[in-house]
Amino acid sequence: MNSNQRFNQLEELMANLTRNVDRLSADMEEFKNYAYENNKVVNSILHKLDDHAEQFDKVLERLESRDEQFREEQQLRDAQFEFIMKRFEKLDS
Repeated sequence: MNSNQRFNQLEELMANLTRNVDRLSADMEEFKNYAYENNKVVNSILHKLDDHAEQFDKVLERLESRDEQFREEQQLRDAQFEFIMKRFEKLDS
């Protein structure tokens, strides 16, 4: 193979290499854009999850408060019932 053919072959190899590097650069740019958009979506989802967690915490606090109120009311009703039963026992005696 003469030097002219080698030069042509080297030139063709360099053109292929340049083309492949350009494709790889374009793919990397596309991947970077995808990663950026994907990151925005993930951050949005995480933000919504945080919002929902705060809402669930508030609901749980309200439910716990209502449970405590119900227990207090139940104790009051039990005490009233016991008082009434003792009154009736005294009346029956």
